[in-house]
Amino acid sequence: MNYICPKCQHSLNQQQSAYYCVKCNKYFTYEGEFPNFLTYEKYFSDTSSEAIEKEEEANINKVKKYLVPLFKKLFKNEGPLKILSVGCGSAVEIDVLSDIGYEAWAVDTGDRINYWNRRKSKNLVIADGRNLPFPDKYFDVVMNFGVIEHVEETSSKNIRNRERAQYAKELLRVSKVGGYNIFGFPNRLFPIDFWHYEKHGMRFHSITNDFLASFKDINEYLSETKYSLMMVLPLKNYFSFKVTDFNPYLKIFIKPFNFYMNMVSSGPQFIRRSFLNPHLVIIIKK
Repeated sequence: MNYICPKCQHSLNQQQSAYYCVKCNKYFTYEGEFPNFLTYEKYFSDTSSEAIEKEEEANINKVKKYLVPLFKKLFKNEGPLKILSVGCGSAVEIDVLSDIGYEAWAVDTGDRINYWNRRKSKNLVIADGRNLPFPDKYFDVVMNFGVIEHVEETSSKNIRNRERAQYAKELLRVSKVGGYNIFGFPNRLFPIDFWHYEKHGMRFHSITNDFLASFKDINEYLSETKYSLMMVLPLKNYFSFKVTDFNPYLKIFIKPFNFYMNMVSSGPQFIRRSFLNPHLVIIIKK
């Protein structure tokens, strides 16, 4: 990989165990086996090893049952794809995709990088999705799940919208023309958030609460970026709901809720984008 400077997008010189940008005079070093292209301190959260294992199991299921069939449908009879996972966490999907034959890469900034030593693949980079160290138009697929709502989540609305727009545009920058970007996140317009837990394993919120995003928000973030298609995908096989092992209160709702989500997300686009859909998987063709 020919990395570029995440700050100015100039080419980098590799000097032993570091990368150097001659344009902005910035050094980027390795953290263990992995290059660190952050310009600020890493993000940390308290995540148990048990939670990581459940998360990895769910992500493996998502790759095998949802993403790989989707890739085969989108890229018929094409060679090995170049795929980037942004906000990859422990990056278990990279090993699964690499074993299938894809050139898979991943980036993250948080404490889950401590689990990267489990991975066979070493195509892992410590980097911010708003400032990626990859060249323009490199990847066939750039995907991120449960990430955009955490971009500047505690900042003011203006800062948050600006930074989320930068994040979305940066993901499209590194994708090829004709390639795809996939955003997965809870829908702001649906009043119950099952993915960011509070006391009873769910979070109730007003649709004006802008911690989460909506289809319209993504469209606005990319208002100055060229793309040829944006649509909401069905959710069938997207979830395994392993996370509910930590929330017994929710277990009785899983089957009817899963049925409801599959039904709504398989409807026409105006239904998929609406307040009726709890979770959005948006695909954008560049």
